[in-house]
Amino acid sequence: MTLSAIVRVVRERATLVGLCLLVSFALTATLTFLQPREYSSRVVLYVSSGQGSGDASSAYQGNLLSEQRVKSYEQLVTSNRVMQEVIDTLRLRVTASGLASKVETASEADTVLLSISYRDRSPEAAAAGANAIGQSVVSLIAELERPAEANRQAPVVARLVEPASVPSAPVSPRTYINLGLGVLVGLIIGVSAALMRDRYDVRLKGQEKLRDIFGLPNLSAIPMRSQTSDRADGFADVADAGNRVTEAYKRLRANLRYVDLDAKSKAIVITSSIPGEGKTSVAAGLALTLAQAGSRVVVVEGDLRRPKLGAYLNVESAVGITSVLSGRANLDDALQRARSSVDVLVCGPVPPNPSEICASGQMAQLLGDLRTRYEYVIVDSPPLLPVVDGAVLAAACDGALLVARVDFVTVPQVARSVEALEAVSAKILGSVVIGAVGRDERSYGAYGSYVGQTAANSSGSSVDARTLNYRRSEFPLSGNSRRPSPHRRE
Repeated sequence: MTLSAIVRVVRERATLVGLCLLVSFALTATLTFLQPREYSSRVVLYVSSGQGSGDASSAYQGNLLSEQRVKSYEQLVTSNRVMQEVIDTLRLRVTASGLASKVETASEADTVLLSISYRDRSPEAAAAGANAIGQSVVSLIAELERPAEANRQAPVVARLVEPASVPSAPVSPRTYINLGLGVLVGLIIGVSAALMRDRYDVRLKGQEKLRDIFGLPNLSAIPMRSQTSDRADGFADVADAGNRVTEAYKRLRANLRYVDLDAKSKAIVITSSIPGEGKTSVAAGLALTLAQAGSRVVVVEGDLRRPKLGAYLNVESAVGITSVLSGRANLDDALQRARSSVDVLVCGPVPPNPSEICASGQMAQLLGDLRTRYEYVIVDSPPLLPVVDGAVLAAACDGALLVARVDFVTVPQVARSVEALEAVSAKILGSVVIGAVGRDERSYGAYGSYVGQTAANSSGSSVDARTLNYRRSEFPLSGNSRRPSPHRRE
């Protein structure tokens, strides 16, 4: 995995990384706070030759002897004899081995200095213990180096040159080091968890997956819209280049005009893999954008199970497709006008047999009739995986646009949707990705930035109700919602 891929995963799963970092920091801080403080005090012994001044050769030999003795004396510091003597002197309630575990010794090469450190929870006890150990070691060295003849001088003498003092600050716990290690460990765990979760996360992550895995060209990437973002009037005018959602639909409109369709009139199904991906929003937005460019457009509510298009475009839902197919109304009466530019054919009364209606010859004849009247027939169909209606409608039209919402639909679900469309020989025109906007699409560079922010909504709520908000207030009508269409036959 490349560094850029790791950075992408960390950014996408920043919450998980931050949570691991916070937990690790909190645990480290708690353990550090609960850990008892320990103080350390040190004494320094100077080991020298006991012989008086002499020639240079004698002085050199005496210095070598002292250096050799320092290494041996260092081993004697924690001996049972020294430890027991300190215990008796200070009246400590500890064993010799327990006391030895609190003692540290150090001697640098080519020196005759021996450093002895003692740790204790009390600063006064640490200083007293270090001094007692130093005195005991000096006494032991004097005893070991005592010459057999009383009138001779000891070859090596140890002196306490730096007595222990009461320490002012504890040496343990090392608060800043511990907290730094806690942050580092939390970061490592968080990044590892993010990479592991990303490895086994089958949700769609971006438009590149659709192109690389399924070979589907992405006709547009539409950002998510929060309920309070951008303009208050919903879908902006075509001239409003500052609205990122509007620009995404303009891009979809431009790319759709170059799709390889032989028919002069294009009947296009807008579908998705599962509910909640935003297909109805895309159908409404695409129809309105095409109409704003001067095309004759009708948007058809092919979802006869959960019709929402009428509420989105603020038109009546009492008369629609089922009314026309059942003979209770003619097509001219069922067509309605939304925002003075788009004709709408809603579902009408919800039928008990939607699959049979979608697959009927009457539905095919209805779509054919609409193709003779309009340049674009946009059909909002049901999702492909729950029911077969979407695939049936796609087979009856010139092509299908597959809407896919990132961090919501899974790659296997998209794969099954593609298979469902291919099974009925439906032509897949491309994909429309919801919630993924490339870095180059976020600004015009020197020409200014788009307004609004991309809000990745992975909570699982329906896009139709919370994003791309094409609702009633966004499509104001002038007059009755059922005003006659200029494209109807008289």
